[in-house]
Amino acid sequence: MKTFSLLLLLVYAPLCLATESIGLPPPVAPLSLLVYKMEVLNYCGLIDDEVSAGFRQRRDHIILSQNLSPEEVQNARMEGWKFGLAEWQNRGLGGFRNWCKTEGKEIAEFFRNIKTANGPPPGQNGQANPDL
Repeated sequence: MKTFSLLLLLVYAPLCLATESIGLPPPVAPLSLLVYKMEVLNYCGLIDDEVSAGFRQRRDHIILSQNLSPEEVQNARMEGWKFGLAEWQNRGLGGFRNWCKTEGKEIAEFFRNIKTANGPPPGQNGQANPDL
């Protein structure tokens, strides 16, 4: 009986852990959400110069307008990465393809429109942290 219980634990414990991350909503803090969106594009291979410029401009705006400390910026980065990874893992083998065609494409256009609408990104003149 102990062997059977141990076997059940070994089989079902990973499934229980996996279901905890299924359905994680994207983060709500603006910088964390922005990092999450960029992480989606990273997994989808949709990052180009225009996307990067739009991301940097929006990132710098959030950091400056919310007066975020380096620690708050780092925490937001980690949260965005964590949610991006969890969502990618939840998509399963090949499931990310539709994610990239839908959400990924929308996010890439979102970043391109930031750059187009607002001109060149700040940060190139030393206004904000370009290392995010």
